[in-house]
Amino acid sequence: MSTPMPLTTAMTYQELAGYIEDHGPVEVVFHEGVENLESYPEAGIRGRIVGIRYDNYGQEEKPEDQVLRVKIHYDGYEVQNSLFESSNYVDRMSRFRLRAAPSGFYKQKEELYVMALDLLESHMESIKPIPPPPDHAQIVEAMHAMGLLSPP
Repeated sequence: MSTPMPLTTAMTYQELAGYIEDHGPVEVVFHEGVENLESYPEAGIRGRIVGIRYDNYGQEEKPEDQVLRVKIHYDGYEVQNSLFESSNYVDRMSRFRLRAAPSGFYKQKEELYVMALDLLESHMESIKPIPPPPDHAQIVEAMHAMGLLSPP
């Protein structure tokens, strides 16, 4: 594993794909502009980008024409995200009064389609790495250090 490049919203989605491949998922917060992707996220919505792949790999020779599929998970952020959801969905009276979850359109996982050379800052206000979970030995060691377990 190489030294991670600094995560910044000044990266392109293509650069982020390489980061995720080497270092794993990242947590993001979206801002205004993400609505242009015509999907669930709105300004303030949080999620985890767990993978990025080419949608048309090999079909477009010019990098600026390549499309990426960004796989994002929202599970674990439902309570926070509900504070930022707008009433973008119609009720039975054809009025825009429903948010994504009550309307039945909320999905915990989805793919966003973006251009490979788009900057993350066009859709995101922050991005940070997600540390890997501790392994069993680290947990046991920490519990020993806190006096929760007696030494073996």
